Amino acid sequence: MAEGKGGFKLATQIAVTALVAGGAYVLVLRPLLCRSGLVTCKIYTKRLKAIKKYKGFNPTWYMTNPSKANISSTRAKVLADKFRDAAGYINDDEDAFYSVLIEAGNSYNLSKISEAYSARYNGANMADWITYYMNDFSEIKEIHKTLIKYPY
Repeated sequence: MAEGKGGFKLATQIAVTALVAGGAYVLVLRPLLCRSGLVTCKIYTKRLKAIKKYKGFNPTWYMTNPSKANISSTRAKVLADKFRDAAGYINDDEDAFYSVLIEAGNSYNLSKISEAYSARYNGANMADWITYYMNDFSEIKEIHKTLIKYPY
């Protein structure tokens, strides 16, 4: 009988250890892995999809209401180049990415910048560029936060 109690005690210890390890993974390790970009998480994927579908990255969106696109074509080209130049082989200039989005100020201006970007870079899409180079959860979160602040 003593042997049976020891086996029960061992099984309990294993179960508790598994429960603690599982809890630590779910509550601590997984969120850290998500934020680092090492593991793809639901919220990360959801925000990536929202960015890719965002109307401002459609190069023709601004044409639906051209009066709301209040940046010049020349400025749109400059910002498109700034956006493209922000990506690096080793380090990206996240502040340059953000500054282009902030300066755009609304989806119509962003669309006009997207049009210039697409024209200058053989049909390339700014949303694809973002989701390729901005691969950290905090970066995607910041971009998403900027886009949802746009008045229109």
